[in-house]
Amino acid sequence: MLLNYKDLIKSDNATLLVFLIDKSSSMKKREAQVSDEFEDIKQFLNSMEDNAVILILRADFSGSYKEYDVCKPSDFKSEYKTGGKSILYYSICRITESLLFPNEGYLRKALDSGYNLKTIFFTISDGKDEGSEESGYYFDEASNAISLLKKNGVETHLLLFGHRNKEIMELGYDHVHRFKRNSSGLSDMFETIKQCSKSMIEGIDLYANV
Repeated sequence: MLLNYKDLIKSDNATLLVFLIDKSSSMKKREAQVSDEFEDIKQFLNSMEDNAVILILRADFSGSYKEYDVCKPSDFKSEYKTGGKSILYYSICRITESLLFPNEGYLRKALDSGYNLKTIFFTISDGKDEGSEESGYYFDEASNAISLLKKNGVETHLLLFGHRNKEIMELGYDHVHRFKRNSSGLSDMFETIKQCSKSMIEGIDLYANV
């Protein structure tokens, strides 16, 4: 459920941060650090709210898909528990439907409420898709979903933790970030999330000269 916009301070600077988070079993050793890193992101975004309206949509995937209500940073759930295999392609399609579904999608509801949200979409994963085919979702469906997001003005980022699967890197994200599979690499990943989020909220193009 999208927040009631009547409860928000009217602002020309409104940003939706979307997190699609891999919680498959291969990330089990990283549970504590990921939880801590998300808590740090939460505090970082809280500190920026005086000058902007910031909303967060979180969805997790492993053997199943779970989507949380859109919330403000203060209500963001930072806990991270793993288990199951990755259904990345299915999850990309599901969250795209939530964002763009005609009349009912989050972006349409925001627009109808007078908020033209700037939206940035982070997909965090450490491995290949392992189970989407069982639900009839494949690479092509996920690639088409990313294309639709981009056509609707969503800035897309794929953050790969220690993984170099060529197929995933060809899904069509605006930006692909690759990190070493260790504690330092994980910290670097979340620092990248901070930088990209800050640039979106403040209207700064990090990639203008790239």
